[in-house]
Amino acid sequence: MSRISGTSYNKIQHGARKFVANLGRGDALLPIILLEAAVTGGRTYHAYKRGGFVEGRERGTEETLGAIFWLGGVTAFNKMGDAIGKKVLKLQTADFEVGKDAVRNPLKNFINKFPKYSEKTLGIFKFAKITSSILLANAVIGFVVPKINQGITKKYQKGIEQLDNNKKSELSSNAAALTTQADKTPSKKNTSFKGLGVQNLLFLSNSFENDARYKLLSTDAGIAGGRAASARNKYERREILFRDLSSVYFYMFCRSHLNSVLNLIQSGRVNRLDTLSAKTLDTHLQDNLKSKQTYSAEEFEKLVLGHTDAIIPDKVQSKIKNGIIDLEEFKNLVDVRMDLNLVGRAEKMSQLQPQIEGKSILTAEQLKDVYSGGLLNNPKFLNEVFENYTDKKSTNPFMFVAEKDLRGLKQQMADYVGDIIKKAKANGENITMDTLKNASKKNFTRNAFNLGIGFAVSAYFLSTAIPKMQYWLTRRQTGDDKFPGTEKYEK
Repeated sequence: MSRISGTSYNKIQHGARKFVANLGRGDALLPIILLEAAVTGGRTYHAYKRGGFVEGRERGTEETLGAIFWLGGVTAFNKMGDAIGKKVLKLQTADFEVGKDAVRNPLKNFINKFPKYSEKTLGIFKFAKITSSILLANAVIGFVVPKINQGITKKYQKGIEQLDNNKKSELSSNAAALTTQADKTPSKKNTSFKGLGVQNLLFLSNSFENDARYKLLSTDAGIAGGRAASARNKYERREILFRDLSSVYFYMFCRSHLNSVLNLIQSGRVNRLDTLSAKTLDTHLQDNLKSKQTYSAEEFEKLVLGHTDAIIPDKVQSKIKNGIIDLEEFKNLVDVRMDLNLVGRAEKMSQLQPQIEGKSILTAEQLKDVYSGGLLNNPKFLNEVFENYTDKKSTNPFMFVAEKDLRGLKQQMADYVGDIIKKAKANGENITMDTLKNASKKNFTRNAFNLGIGFAVSAYFLSTAIPKMQYWLTRRQTGDDKFPGTEKYEK
């Protein structure tokens, strides 16, 4: 029984760490879905408070359909583009990326495997596909959804108007008042779809980066423009532009900015190791500390960080070009009989990234890690962390992961270990299993707090503060606290 409950606890703990880690990733879908749920609920509620069923229904429909296409529209249209591309270009697979740096070049690997395609042809295909996907998603959310929404409202108001007309004969003293009221509400003649002819949906994104934030930002601007063009009057248009443009910051940047500020206050650095990588590192360290239960700060530092003053021989250093060295060239420069362990580490380290056109490479930083040794520079451990962090893209020859991002992750692990060592030295304490457990717990708590604060602030502004501000602007401009989409204004 205890074994089952222990397993369940570990699953819950892993789920919590994964959830917090995803909150900190700008390209993760889960936090955006949760944020969108809060936004849809909040904006629908505030719309209902101001404009009753009509505005509440419009806002709920717009936010729900908008979220579906905002989150999945580009991806869905992109997959359709893949299918078309495979048919037209007779591609065996369209599952490759075009980003590159000195360490990874998936397009070159793809051409190496399928030499009948040129870099220019595949580049044009990718660019046309992603641009079309963005334009289609913008068109759906910016034009199609508003038209559907306004059409539903028009039909609903028509029905209400018909009911009023049927009851006119029964209303004697109140007939005139009802007629006046009906004139104030938008009739079927009042709803128009001006401005649908011309719209700049020229968002050229994904030129060299495959970042979800770029896709979302590209649709944000198109959506704001499309919705504004579809507005029924200038007051609704102003509300839409204010709401959608002011929302961009809180959707895309607020969480990371607040997280960075809080991290800076707490530890003097803007970045903090994510909870899943911290757990993997903690397990790796604890597994290697079991033979000896306690270490001095100096012993622990050498065990984990290795020989930080290790020097790469000049003959090897001179062969590093553009930050990389060919593995075979490195092996020719060292005495394999004397440096068997060194060569073995180098071979494993070169597997942290896929080969480029069949050749294995090492980066200058990886070479330093090979000579330094230490638990943190263990290739098997690094491979596990990198693959978990990138969903196994780091070793996929057709996928792109920026090497600077992985080196940044490794630096965060070094900072994590450095903080443990610094604290132990400052307090004159040894490092034990409990020290590592406490560090992991502190990392989780601070990540959860910092990222949670960012999420809460973003959710508040998107769901409550921005709607209130847009309603205030309309009140100030019109003198009425009414939904401008269905209100008739005198010109």
